[in-house]
Formats: sequence, structure tokens, C-alpha cells
Amino acid sequence: VDLLYDDAADDGAFKTLSRDALHDAVEMHLAMLVYPTVMPDTNPRDAAAAATRDAQLHARIERLRRFVTPAMLEIAPEPTRAVRRQWYLAALELRNMARHCSPAGKMRPVLNCCRYLYRSLALLSDEAQRLKAAAAAAAAAAAA
Repeated sequence: VDLLYDDAADDGAFKTLSRDALHDAVEMHLAMLVYPTVMPDTNPRDAAAAATRDAQLHARIERLRRFVTPAMLEIAPEPTRAVRRQWYLAALELRNMARHCSPAGKMRPVLNCCRYLYRSLALLSDEAQRLKAAAAAAAAAAAA
């Protein structure tokens, strides 16, 4: 990369190119070249194994869902429309991962997905605090 950078720096058109940008471009290009070899299309046997792993993961999530309650997480029991939108956007980001070949390209959707999920948890937490405050106010009004 250093040799490429030195050659590119001598060329007037690439004077604004940073060493990091060139490194990222080379990494992306190489990843796109080796991607078909390293990550070939899944054959039916691999697809069946992936479906089995997905089913096992789904079963585990369902078991946790029955055990862990929203109150344990200090979040609202019912997601609002804003929270559902964050979940939808997080899912879209994960679907976009398949379009990227380079590691950096695949990490961007994961990072964005995490941002949406954290934002949804914050919204759920805020809603839970509002519900607690409303319940406390109603209890105080009933006691008075």
C-alpha cells in the first residue's frame, strides 16, 4: 500500500487521497476479488444446516422470552410505534450486509443496527419511566 500511495501521491489527480483511504480501497477491491472463492453460494446441504441452526436459535430466544420479562429489563411492556420503527430499520441494516464484500462494508450495517437497537431500548426505558410516574401519581391521587 505504501508503494501505491507514493505513486498516487506523485500523480496530481490523487494528491488529496489519504493513506487510510487508499488502504480501504485496496482492502475493498481485494475482498471483492476473493469473495466468490471464500464465500461461495451456499449449497443445499449448507442451507439445511443453516436452517437447523436458525430453528435452534429461535427456540432458545422463545425460551428466554418466556423467562425474561420487560420489568426485569426496566422497559415498557408494549413497544410504541417509534420503537417498532427502530426495530424495522435495524432489520433493514442487517439485510443490507449481504450487499457488502469487504469487512469494513459488513461492519457498517452491524454498527447501524446496534445504534437502532440501543435507540429502541432508550425509547422503551423512557416509556417505562413515564408509566411508573403515571402509576405513582394515580396511587397518590387515590390515597388522597
